[in-house]
Amino acid sequence: MDQVEALTGGETDINDVKHVLEKMGIDLKEKEMLKLLKNLPVNEDGKVYQNRLMDSLKSLKGGTISANKLDSLLGSMGIRLEEKELEDLIQSLQQDADGNVDLKKIMDEVKNISGNKVYESDLQNYLRNLGIELTDAECSELKKTLPTDAAGKVYQNRVLDAVKSLKVGRVNLSDLDKALGNMGIELTEKERKNLRDKLVVKGFLS
Repeated sequence: MDQVEALTGGETDINDVKHVLEKMGIDLKEKEMLKLLKNLPVNEDGKVYQNRLMDSLKSLKGGTISANKLDSLLGSMGIRLEEKELEDLIQSLQQDADGNVDLKKIMDEVKNISGNKVYESDLQNYLRNLGIELTDAECSELKKTLPTDAAGKVYQNRVLDAVKSLKVGRVNLSDLDKALGNMGIELTEKERKNLRDKLVVKGFLS
């Protein structure tokens, strides 16, 4: 997962970043924009992966976004909220006279609220269907870290985050594409080859 996080999403020319953000309804002051551009990792073609751009936004202290563009922003980050969850989120955020909300507050609010839910009792099968194998002991440890709702369900994104933080589980090399695809991760053929080479050499895949 660590290797994959830096190899996903399309690319944006560094000179077009401001325009891309404006289209998403994000308004950054000059100081914040300069800080963002300074910290963005740019490849040899002068481009940055969109997921890296989205991740960098999470660390900014300022900036606003139009409330009616919030769903689009979250979608760009791979965060999908149910309609009721989105409504509750918007209502919890204070809007200015122009209908904009604070970007940092949004990031804080949605950090752990995204994705569909899965029953805690079905975690092992859920992960196995993604191509991720956990032992019974590893799954028991995983469950201890997950907050469940009254119905015994937990957000899928929380499950995957917990798997990464526990540093457990394995993916068979033959299931790598399946595992990535089921998690909404798309790589180019070149990126996929580079990822496979790195993980096989380091012994992370069986």
